[in-house]
Amino acid sequence: MHSVYRMTIDQSKYSLWRLGLYFFLIVACERAFSDRDIDKKPVRELENEQRVSAQKREDPDKKEEAAQLGVVWATWSPAGYDSPQAHIQKIKQEGFRLVCMAPTYAVKSLERIEHASAPSLEAQKKAITALLKEGFSVVYRPQLDPIRYFGHYRQVSTDDHSWVAGSDWRGMFDIDPLLRDYKDLILFSSLSMIREVLDERASDRAGPKIRFDIGSELMNSIVFRTDRWVALQKEIRSSDTYKAIKEKILLSHNFSHHFEIPQDFVKRMEPSNLRSLSQYISGLDAVSISQYMDLTLFASDSIETGTPLPTAVEVAKALRYHEDSFIKNVLTGYLKMQANEIPTLHIGEFGIGTGGLRHPNLWQGEVSANHAIQATRGFEGLVAYLSIPAEQRVAKSVVLWVAGRCYDIFGWEDPKAEIPGAADSIRAYLAMRNAR
Repeated sequence: MHSVYRMTIDQSKYSLWRLGLYFFLIVACERAFSDRDIDKKPVRELENEQRVSAQKREDPDKKEEAAQLGVVWATWSPAGYDSPQAHIQKIKQEGFRLVCMAPTYAVKSLERIEHASAPSLEAQKKAITALLKEGFSVVYRPQLDPIRYFGHYRQVSTDDHSWVAGSDWRGMFDIDPLLRDYKDLILFSSLSMIREVLDERASDRAGPKIRFDIGSELMNSIVFRTDRWVALQKEIRSSDTYKAIKEKILLSHNFSHHFEIPQDFVKRMEPSNLRSLSQYISGLDAVSISQYMDLTLFASDSIETGTPLPTAVEVAKALRYHEDSFIKNVLTGYLKMQANEIPTLHIGEFGIGTGGLRHPNLWQGEVSANHAIQATRGFEGLVAYLSIPAEQRVAKSVVLWVAGRCYDIFGWEDPKAEIPGAADSIRAYLAMRNAR
């Protein structure tokens, strides 16, 4: 135990009182959830059944362990992965062992994706290879964004009059996943690239599987083109490329947090599309959610402005409440899925944006009052959630979104943006997990 303390303090360089707080959070959270679970027995039993079933589907030989905590490595530049080693070492020094690579492609219209806006497949291959050599687990998530977010583009000087080019968020795209620009030039090209990586590392067959998100936050596309996603999944699984690496890859989909809000998502879907969505999800190896729901649900305290400031345990309770509701109301409710049909669940993104704990998904506009205090509490709550015994939580892993204003808690993009309290709570958890 003394060596664990020494490793934790030397590697992470945070104060002893924060380490003590971390241990307190673990004990308090375990007690809180033991009491709370008395009234949630039916949901707990369903989740336990789902967890065991999903565990067998994703990795039948792997034992339960503390939840993995990773970080998103996103880029909106063709040069984003040109010199990967420096950034990989930065990630490694913080203690992360899981990285979600998110090369981002610019969408100009629903029929046209600018592939040159993202790093080349060769650059992506080098980055993935470097991560695997360093012993990282990898999530690969090619994502789409409106072209307005790419530095070279100015709509006012173009002939682009479509709402797509000026859109705020990828979730509004009702893009066809079988579109050549998406299916062939992104997904299948990426799959071939991953096969090359794995073939070149054929001697490392014992390494972790790569989780491949074949879609990310494309809300309207799922709502209106669900059958096309089912067809896409079948086409991928029947391809020779997939069959050659199926033992080393997990097919997944990253949904936005709006999937947890029925009126935003499933209530907008035709009955036939609901059935197709159930079929689509049950055919995946894993599912992740960008978790940006309200974290103040159980707040009993407030800061000077009147904004609720929950304790860390109350933040963890909110996370558990949202996953309870997601499984009960959406997956087994609207989608009528059985426990053995639900794949492994992950939190695909977590962060505290400009809207603070109540609206963590907001990234534009005025920054909420006392944002650093709220962000610190949010990440302390995430640590409390991660510290819950495996049989009492759903998410097998969590990936942090650290790009942009308010989310850059380590100060990687801008040292002035660092939020020490939030970063230290994450370092504490990583040091503890890595020392096991």
